[in-house]
Amino acid sequence: MYRIFDIETRVDKELLRRVLYPNLAPPSDWPYGPDEYAYRKEVERLVGLTGEPNPMVAIGYHVPISIAVGKVDEKRRLEDIISLPAHDEYSEPALLRAFWRGALNTLQAGGTFVTFNGRTFDFPVLEFAALRSGIRIPSYFGKYGPRYRYQDDHHFDMLDFLLNHGSVQAKALTGGLNWALAAVGLPVKTDVTGADVQRLYEAGELERIHSYCRSDVLSEYGLFLRIEVIRGNLLLERALELTRDAYSRFGKDSPLPFHDNEP
Repeated sequence: MYRIFDIETRVDKELLRRVLYPNLAPPSDWPYGPDEYAYRKEVERLVGLTGEPNPMVAIGYHVPISIAVGKVDEKRRLEDIISLPAHDEYSEPALLRAFWRGALNTLQAGGTFVTFNGRTFDFPVLEFAALRSGIRIPSYFGKYGPRYRYQDDHHFDMLDFLLNHGSVQAKALTGGLNWALAAVGLPVKTDVTGADVQRLYEAGELERIHSYCRSDVLSEYGLFLRIEVIRGNLLLERALELTRDAYSRFGKDSPLPFHDNEP
C-alpha cells in the first residue's frame, strides 16, 4: 500500500522572535504585537537576501496546520483522500498525533510514503514538531527506514527521484510541482499556492487550507502514476485510466490527457 501525503504550515512567530530577534522592540506606534514585528523583519531580511517576493522562513519555525493523506492500494488505485485528524476534533496537537500514529501503522504494515519534496520539507517539519511535542516515534528512525535516502521501500520522494538524489540542480525544475504537473499534462494549481497559506490561516480560512492540501495530494497522485510508468511499474494506458478515475471522484477539474510520447 501507498500513503501519499502533503502538509501545510504556519510560522510560529513567537518562537521566531525569541530565537532570532530576542532584543528587538517594535516602535511605539506599531499597531501589532512584537511577534508580528519580528516576523515581518525576518521576511524583509529574506526578501533582501533572496530577491524572492515570498521567501520561505526556515522550516524549524513551521508548525503543521493541515495534513492530507491519499490512501492508495497495491494496484495503485486511489481509494480515498482524507484530512487529518479523521476521527478526533481538530487541533494542532491532535493533527500531529494522528499523523504519527498513522505513519507508524503504515511502517508496521510495510507501506510506502509518497511525497513531493517530503524529504526536505514535510518529514523534517513533522519531525521537529514531534521533538517539540515529545512524541515517541522510534520505529521511524530505523537504519533503512523513511530517512534513508537511497531506497524507496518506505519513502518515495518524487522530487528527489526526479533530481536523481541531488545530482541534478534543483533549479532545473523551476516551478516545482507545477512544472511536473504541466509536463505530464495534468491541471496546474492556480487558485491557491503555498505562499497563501499563512494569510489564509490568519484570516481563519482553515477549511480552504484543508481543501488546498487535499488537492495537492490528488495532483501528486497523478504525478506518481506517471513516474510509475517510466519506472516500468505501470502501463501508460492503466495510468491514464487510474488518473481519470481519481479525478472524476476527487477532483474539481478533469485531468488533461497525458502526452502520449511512447515510441
